[in-house]
Amino acid sequence: METLCQVGYGKLEESSNALVVVDEMVELLVESKDRELIFKYLDSLFEINETKAVNLFCNPGISEFISIDETLAYLTIYPSDVKITFYEYLIEDLKSTNVDIHNQLVLFYIDACTKLKPQGYIPHGVRVEAGKELGLLGSFRTRLLTMLSKKPSYYSKHKISNRLKGTSLFEEMVVIFRVMDQHEKSLSLLLFELRDYSWAERYCEEVYNERKRQLLDERHALEVKNSTQNVGKLQRIQHEIDQMTYNHFWLDLLRLCFHRTPTNEPFGIDILNRHAAEIHPIDALTIIPDHLNLKDMNHFLNRQLRHAYDRLQQVQYSNSLNNLKLIRVSSEKACSISRRRTITDSTLCGVCNMPIGSSAVFVVFPDQSVFHAKCANKESPHHIHPTHHRDFRLVPENIAKQFSIKDVLEPKINQNL
Repeated sequence: METLCQVGYGKLEESSNALVVVDEMVELLVESKDRELIFKYLDSLFEINETKAVNLFCNPGISEFISIDETLAYLTIYPSDVKITFYEYLIEDLKSTNVDIHNQLVLFYIDACTKLKPQGYIPHGVRVEAGKELGLLGSFRTRLLTMLSKKPSYYSKHKISNRLKGTSLFEEMVVIFRVMDQHEKSLSLLLFELRDYSWAERYCEEVYNERKRQLLDERHALEVKNSTQNVGKLQRIQHEIDQMTYNHFWLDLLRLCFHRTPTNEPFGIDILNRHAAEIHPIDALTIIPDHLNLKDMNHFLNRQLRHAYDRLQQVQYSNSLNNLKLIRVSSEKACSISRRRTITDSTLCGVCNMPIGSSAVFVVFPDQSVFHAKCANKESPHHIHPTHHRDFRLVPENIAKQFSIKDVLEPKINQNL
């Protein structure tokens, strides 16, 4: 180790460069499993090359000699790029979910990006997409954007959003506001800072579809549980789904286009005309400025009229189907209440094969089979047939085939169906 240190400091003329020396020293210290030896040469290791030396702490074999807290305390005096390596190791390799560690790594990324990113406005056509810049800037921004969008539950959103304020990392601010459901702030950045109108339009579509998928998944999960405790929640989710006939994020975008200073009326009118079917007409009319020419909104108004007529036809068609369904259900109900099952002295229980008897409690299943109540409920739930285990909820009985319309209109009291 002493020889390697001298080579690293340049005191010996060896062919090995400092980077190779550090790698060899790290390997020897890990293999030594000697805490005292590790701390003896730790400072020398970092003096030779701190960027490579931090890999010592990122070796799984070293954790039993040096704790994470000791490592973090030791790295306090070193630059952010050195600390980033260890924090990434904690999160990516050790799968740490510690909020403080995630917060600190995000803050390191932000500091690195603000130092590397050019200040001032760069036109949309000239600006390189965030994360695709050359060199370290692109690398840091890619990792920062990934953490902000993929792991929102592992960091403090308010703390990170406050740190981003005042920087030129507008794309990152769009992502953090989206995670926080502050969509109007995201759209404001896209329109007036980045001036990326295609992204603003795409944003409205993405968050709407994302929210709708989330609600549908939640509804499906509650329906699978089939619990009476979830009825209220299920009704609230269904109500919100019903309210999503229109994309309300377009209204946020229109509000910014028409009422934020400076306005962007041409883009607002373009959104109105191209997405008319997805915009609530009454709410849109309350946002549109009075001075706008009707000619500019001609396409929007025409599409709204056609869409309203189409919706009216759909409602009428739906009402007709509901009426037919009501008639069918009413008919099935009439048939159901007209059924008869006569119990005689010779009627046997399908489970114990003994007579039902005149005083016993009995049950009749949809297929007209009869059982003693104690026999039918002994092992199977009430919707499962006791003998052939048919689930009547999944395979319901066709009641209509059990008798004719004449039986319904002229029921015979003593008839045994």
